[in-house]
Amino acid sequence: MAPNESAASGEKPSDSQGVTACGHVVPHYPNAAPMAEPALRPTSATLKPTASPYLHAFRRRWLLAAIVAFTCGTLAAAAAWFCQEPTYNVLALLRIAASQEPLAFNTLDNRLQGNPDAYRASQPELVKSPFVLAAALRKPEVARLATLRGRNDPAGWLAKALQVKIPKDTDIMRVCLKSADPAEAVALVKAVVDAYMNEVVDMEQKQRQRRLSELDRAATDKEGDVRRKRTDLKQLTEQLGSGDTQTLSVKQQIQLQQFGELRKQVIQVQAEIWRAEGQLKAQQALLDAAAQGAKIDPPQEELAAVLAADPVYKELFRQKAELAVKRAMTESVVQAPASQQLAPAAPAGLAKVLDAHLDSRRKQLQEEAYQSGRTKAQAEVKRLQAQIAVLNQQEQLLNKDVAQLRKETEQIGSWSTDVEMMRNEIKQLEEVLNGIAREREQLKVELRSAPRVTLIQPAQAPDAPDQTIRIALAGFSGLAGLLIPLAFIVWSDVRSQRINSSTEVPRESGLSVIGAVPLIPPRVIRHLASPGKRYRYWRAMLTESIDSIAARLLHIWDRDGVRVILISSAVGGEGKTTLAVQLAMSLARSGRRTVLVDFDLRRPMIDRVFKIQPWPGVSEMLRGESEFPQIPQPTKVNNLFVVSAGRWDRNVLARVSNGEAGSLFRELRAAYEYVVVDGCPILPVADAKFLCQHMDAVILSILRDVSRAPRVRAACEILSALGVRTLGAVVADSADDAYYKDPRYEPQPTK
Repeated sequence: MAPNESAASGEKPSDSQGVTACGHVVPHYPNAAPMAEPALRPTSATLKPTASPYLHAFRRRWLLAAIVAFTCGTLAAAAAWFCQEPTYNVLALLRIAASQEPLAFNTLDNRLQGNPDAYRASQPELVKSPFVLAAALRKPEVARLATLRGRNDPAGWLAKALQVKIPKDTDIMRVCLKSADPAEAVALVKAVVDAYMNEVVDMEQKQRQRRLSELDRAATDKEGDVRRKRTDLKQLTEQLGSGDTQTLSVKQQIQLQQFGELRKQVIQVQAEIWRAEGQLKAQQALLDAAAQGAKIDPPQEELAAVLAADPVYKELFRQKAELAVKRAMTESVVQAPASQQLAPAAPAGLAKVLDAHLDSRRKQLQEEAYQSGRTKAQAEVKRLQAQIAVLNQQEQLLNKDVAQLRKETEQIGSWSTDVEMMRNEIKQLEEVLNGIAREREQLKVELRSAPRVTLIQPAQAPDAPDQTIRIALAGFSGLAGLLIPLAFIVWSDVRSQRINSSTEVPRESGLSVIGAVPLIPPRVIRHLASPGKRYRYWRAMLTESIDSIAARLLHIWDRDGVRVILISSAVGGEGKTTLAVQLAMSLARSGRRTVLVDFDLRRPMIDRVFKIQPWPGVSEMLRGESEFPQIPQPTKVNNLFVVSAGRWDRNVLARVSNGEAGSLFRELRAAYEYVVVDGCPILPVADAKFLCQHMDAVILSILRDVSRAPRVRAACEILSALGVRTLGAVVADSADDAYYKDPRYEPQPTK
């Protein structure tokens, strides 16, 4: 058997179904300088739109879901059909008017009916209201019904069983009750409808009657208010002498003028009082000074007038003047020395005597004037005191008149306002009274109008039972029994977050897709080594896809110095062994000296694929039981050698964790161009984590419908944390995504 056939027919069928790849991380090269990671272009498969995860879940589970759903749906429909008894649908119809149709007048009741839709929507609730149902159940013919016998809450049961609704765009209310006994159902529906008409519909008419009574009482009260207001207005106009507003305004203006005149008189009297008080204070000051012994000369003008009026003083003054004239004439005729000799001595003495008499008379008159002034001052004080008292009394009388006139003026203004307000109040009361009277008369007429709810069909039972609910319930149960298991199975599969196609890998895990290999059906993979044409075709397709991936990777590896490649996966069963085998074979076919190392020490498979000795291998070399030249084994493929896993034990894992595997990979680097390592899954065990430090790069294998996105992300995070360069993922996807499905490039199976 050819090596590629052996690899395809290995004993790990799940590993032979696909390969995955992960995203870029910081590169780590043990033997080469770090370089920028080249950007891998997505394959054509990554550019195709992704179908819904639920469609992929249904694609994977459709057979199981169909069987379970069909079984559950059939059982549920049958159970619902036989558990539901045939029922009779008893129906009563009532017409619900959109509004109260007026007979002649649009009264306030009609105007305040509110939203017609709200009124229509409230009627079904009123039919099923507790007070309506209680009124219906109180009837003797209803209380004796067997349907209600033994029920703890007949009203609650009736509210649930009774169906009341108004179809859209109609004014018909349907009152329906379904029961196995049509006669009792008719009795119940009839009782409920009668109670609704009595308790709700007739209650509206009673409310209108009560409103009419309230209008009568309101009219009586308003009439009494109008009479009282008119009586008060009459009394007020009698007090004012007139009820005319203009007359009262003129009267008020006259009184305001009188008030102004009185105020002016008051001001004048107050001014006279202030002036008299000033004079009184001055005279009193003179008297006080005289009482203390001080002599106050009278004014010069007054003294001059007294002297001029006194005859004695006037005569003495005349004589003195004549004497002075005579002396002056003598002096003018005779020269001065002679005049002094000729002038008699008598005139000179007479002049002195006259001067003495004048001084004496002046002093006498001055004393008399002082005494007279004091007497006059005392008299003036008494006069001023009397005048001030009179003026004060006059001021009091004037102030009293002013206050009285002010009060009367203000009262006239206030009463005038009261008259106007009372007239307005009477007018408003009359308007209200007229409105009440008008509404009352119109309501008396509208009480004869038809009610908004009328019974158009009494309760009656149909001739045949209603099977609609029974059929609908059976259909709904069957549909629920069909859909619920189907939805649960699909939902459970979606929750697992499996990779549905290669297009989801970059979005779900952040990995670049290096390429895709065909997803070979399990029934084919078990016999892929068979010589039949069908199996040769699948082998050729697998080989072609691996060669395409190897061609893309060789350019990157040769440029960046990548020689040791780890092929791994998130968990087991995701095709990593098949990918490692096929990739190593493809490199060997391209002329590169390649070695395939089975480092899945716990579950080795490479020896069975190539049918070689399982030991000595990696485990023996790590334990020091074998040397390097003894462990590589040749294969039937040129340039391809295999290192098996050997016998594994715990000591081998300890040596790997201590870094002792580095010597093995140094020998492999020196002996071969490329080293392809089939490692352990990353998540279940720690082997791959210890091994990564010796690798140049890692490629992850992802198997469609098996690999799960959370696990792939977790594996990528671990590789990123370890600083391992991750080239990408190889996805085992549908063969429809491969370019070789083009019939012009379809692979030709070898015979």
